[in-house]
Amino acid sequence: MRTDPEDAAVVGLLAVAPGQQARGLGRVLLRAVTDCLFDLGYKQAVLHALVDNAPAVRLYESQGWVAVGEEYEHSLLKRPLRTFARALPVL
Repeated sequence: MRTDPEDAAVVGLLAVAPGQQARGLGRVLLRAVTDCLFDLGYKQAVLHALVDNAPAVRLYESQGWVAVGEEYEHSLLKRPLRTFARALPVL
């Protein structure tokens, strides 16, 4: 995406089944992914989140992900999307 730093790994399609949400699984998955990316040599990562997905945005922000750039429209869903970035490693 145009808001992604050139040297950042992109985390895509991280999801937890609706019936399993609010159990900490998203936090565990996000931590495992970022730890793996750091082990692979990446210094930062980005992900893209629908702005109206408040639980996901809260999770990302609670884990140190920071919104970067302006909101933009998802090309298929036509809903506002935002890029979030995180320096690695996750401490």
